[in-house]
Amino acid sequence: MFQSVLDGILTGAIRLILIKADQVFVLVLALVLMLALHLVLTRTTFGFALRAVAETPALAQVAGVRLSTVIAAVWIIAGSLSAAAGTLYALTNQLNPMIGPVFLLPVFAATIVGGIGIGSVYGAVLGGFIVEIASGLALLVLPSGYAPAMPFLIILAVLKVRPQGLFGEEQR
Repeated sequence: MFQSVLDGILTGAIRLILIKADQVFVLVLALVLMLALHLVLTRTTFGFALRAVAETPALAQVAGVRLSTVIAAVWIIAGSLSAAAGTLYALTNQLNPMIGPVFLLPVFAATIVGGIGIGSVYGAVLGGFIVEIASGLALLVLPSGYAPAMPFLIILAVLKVRPQGLFGEEQR
């Protein structure tokens, strides 16, 4: 029994070291997209307007920000990033029609772990890494049937320890 667990851990450790070129490409492109989004949100007039609309829409409108333009732009950015995420996911994984429910809980867990809010761009990415690494490591010690439960357990742990997430701001 102990030997099979040890073999599983060693095999998993070796598996963690093997990284394919397409995985490196996905990682680098995801980091570039994250940095670009960060720069847009923190260094441009549009980012300032977006944060103003997110905080106080009425005050932003009085200051001259066109709410409809900012909201439309946010939907376009969100759709573009979602398309990029789907494309990058398809590069490294097999797609099928039933991927939605399987994909939803880890994405939701990554969002909760990272924290919700304007400042949590990095938190969402870090949350994704934490959820996927924990799910992968869980396969070393748990049967594969339990792996889909790992994101749920991570959500419970984060909500217990830090309800606003790792990068989220505490609400007053």
